[in-house]
Amino acid sequence: MQVWYNTAMNKDLALARDTMATEKLTLCVARDGKILARDTAHGIVPLARLALSDMDFQNAAVADRVTGRAAAILLARLKISALYTGVLSQASLPILDEAGIAYTHDTLTAAITNRVGNALCPMEALAAHLSLRDADKLLSGIKEFFEKQGVNIAC
Repeated sequence: MQVWYNTAMNKDLALARDTMATEKLTLCVARDGKILARDTAHGIVPLARLALSDMDFQNAAVADRVTGRAAAILLARLKISALYTGVLSQASLPILDEAGIAYTHDTLTAAITNRVGNALCPMEALAAHLSLRDADKLLSGIKEFFEKQGVNIAC
């Protein structure tokens, strides 16, 4: 569903996208003309923080720097309505479509790779065989991955 279909959503998505660019963020969330969340952390961490928070992001618009399958599952769990992303993986498309999330992107890529670029991103590998119904399992796996590295992803 690569279409912006709602004027309010367009405004929120533009606000999130422009704020992300202006403030050099990696993630920005807007709804009803207000910024709900912003983050500068890299990878899946900003979305995991949102998923672990008590905040309501239903019908929000999200601007994300890179969106793969793992991110798409978390976005669906958050019940957002629209996504702008710089880089979108092909593996995320079925998830976004099934969740009814409108999206737009700058670049569509076959896969999201690790930071070295020599293998699939660990979060993408974790999400490769998961569906929308597995969002809690994914979030648990993400927490475990970062805990093993000594990284606290809590808000």
